Amino acid sequence: MPLSLLPRWRSSRSRRRTSPLLEGLERRRMLSVTIFSDGFEGGGLAGWSTRTYSGGGGAPTWADSTANAYTGRHSAYSSGAGRNTYADDQHTGMLRQNLSLAGYGSASLTFKYSINTEAGYDFFSVNVIGAGGAPTTVFRDSGNHDGWHSKTISLNGFAGKSGLSIEFRFDSDSTLANAAPSGV
Repeated sequence: MPLSLLPRWRSSRSRRRTSPLLEGLERRRMLSVTIFSDGFEGGGLAGWSTRTYSGGGGAPTWADSTANAYTGRHSAYSSGAGRNTYADDQHTGMLRQNLSLAGYGSASLTFKYSINTEAGYDFFSVNVIGAGGAPTTVFRDSGNHDGWHSKTISLNGFAGKSGLSIEFRFDSDSTLANAAPSGV
């Protein structure tokens, strides 16, 4: 937000001369830097790693898919390659590892997502994993929200740190998978 200070003037006793108390500041613009960006149009999940967590068994894992794309033809999809529905008891993550926010005083993560899951039972979450390995959940959603949504999350608590990972995670229970296209 531009900040301007207007000078205040004071008069001498004779009111013939005035002088500024404070000089005005020039307008300044805050710059932003993009550390990484991905549209998943390059084929595969280059730069990302996938994980299947305990209880996930042979469940599908995140993949580059054409089942539900925001722009272009592809997106990262929790239901895996060649599928348009998620599996029961699926516990998978897609990670961007070794990110550094060293030297930054603030940070945010912006992404677009589409979600079709069993509300209250199947969850999409975004986690930040620090150098110690413990995840911090910064966003969680469940249910079926029509269309694509944009989300910006403050990562200010991680500013100045390095050795971070961003994880998009999907967890489903063992009872029901929503109709296609389902997942995140």
